[in-house]
Amino acid sequence: MNQFFDPSGEEPPVVHPRRHELAVEILKLLTPALGLLLFVLGLSAKYPWLSKPWVTDTLVILGILVVAWFAKPRIVAWWQKRAQRSRERQFIANNDARLREFVDQFAEFISDNNTRSLLYMARSSYPQMTELEPLLTGYIGSWFHSYREQLAFPTHELQQFLARCREFTNLVSQFNTSYALRAERLIAAAKALPEQSAAQLEAFREDYNDFLRNLERWAKGIAAYLQSLGVTDQPAQWRLAPTIYFEKPKSFRQTQPSSK
Repeated sequence: MNQFFDPSGEEPPVVHPRRHELAVEILKLLTPALGLLLFVLGLSAKYPWLSKPWVTDTLVILGILVVAWFAKPRIVAWWQKRAQRSRERQFIANNDARLREFVDQFAEFISDNNTRSLLYMARSSYPQMTELEPLLTGYIGSWFHSYREQLAFPTHELQQFLARCREFTNLVSQFNTSYALRAERLIAAAKALPEQSAAQLEAFREDYNDFLRNLERWAKGIAAYLQSLGVTDQPAQWRLAPTIYFEKPKSFRQTQPSSK
């Protein structure tokens, strides 16, 4: 299913659930601490003079220092991971809201009953053009419906969110290439259009191109964030960055033959 919809044929990497990292780190600290405690108790039982208060205090202080020495790098690493996860969730929250706005806008361009959508215009104004038949029977609507169902389930995982961003820009790219640009070439090469139809198509083009420019800026922001994380060295994650450039449809008005 994903391979049919995704032209790249690549499936996003599986996101495994995070383990209870804090509990793991605590166990790593308790293991040497308990070992040290048992070692000291064993020595105290063998050598009674080790039970003197000043010796016991010294051993306790040394034990605390040893445990702290083991604990510091793990605590620092755990804290950095927690801070990074917090930044990722904030990044996802901000960009997920923008992604959903783009999805709602895109829905208007491929709607069957919106008078300003390209599919509606192709169906109502050019039923005689068999070349536009793919616009009326293509798979873009099914893909978009399937994609929108995914958004019903929020995600807090960076890779899964990136996969959603990438799929949406793939979807837009397919619509742009197979629908918008193709319709532009076919209609521009057809016979003269009524001025009303030409004006409607130009209004669609202006709104659609503005949508593409905004989408490019958003996608470049995500790519810049990923680059700041150093994921360019991790192809499995970097390939999930969204598409950052789309060819824009030119005028739908008929091209004038060149004079010789």
